[in-house]
Amino acid sequence: MNDKPARPSRITAWPSTAWSAIRAIQSASPDERRAALEDLLRVYYEPVHRFFLKALGIRGPRLDDVTQEFFTRFIEKDFLKNVTYEKSFRGFLKLACRRHYINWCHAEKSARARSGDMPRLNDREGSPIDIPIPEERFNSMVDEELRRMYLDEAVERTRNELVRQGKELYFRIFEARCAQDGSGIPDYETLSRQFKIPLFDICNHLMAARKIFRASLQAFAIERSEDPREELRELGLDRHIF
Repeated sequence: MNDKPARPSRITAWPSTAWSAIRAIQSASPDERRAALEDLLRVYYEPVHRFFLKALGIRGPRLDDVTQEFFTRFIEKDFLKNVTYEKSFRGFLKLACRRHYINWCHAEKSARARSGDMPRLNDREGSPIDIPIPEERFNSMVDEELRRMYLDEAVERTRNELVRQGKELYFRIFEARCAQDGSGIPDYETLSRQFKIPLFDICNHLMAARKIFRASLQAFAIERSEDPREELRELGLDRHIF
């Protein structure tokens, strides 16, 4: 895995679940296993990268190196070789990510001790980054980035489906309704004035877009977990579906 994995615009041709892919990886040849594992982890590159940004307070090439090292070691150490079964790849990823994070913190602390004058880095909340954050907060931070991954993918799938149906306006209204720019969620009357269409059409277009969004979110969860309902519940996304 020499190059930084590119973020896929949309996940396609995925096995029935991530763990179906993992079981296939375990029985594949070494070359096939490496290629399949790289494909699996490429999906998770961006949320892990964002997590290390927040947890370690580092940026630029150093941040890229930390993230790249995590995925490289994940592949080279063959972390999945002895895995038997888990419902969600997310739980296993968090465990591997925490181990790498703690090792990084220890290495940072040792390097600072040897240097003597190496400045101590702090995270965004002012805490030293060479002291591992509590496991509960760690899990919450990783889940926050994975939750964002789910929502981003569901929105992208919603966009693609509505454009395919020739209903780009539906998505533009949906996007405006879901905007998180600090200005607040616009009400239906505001959307009606903004898009210059009747209030009745705003309601219908949003209803259609939300239906596709919920289906997209659920489909993505099915691909990631063998218990998609629990996966969405643990990520706080079940209210979007059930």
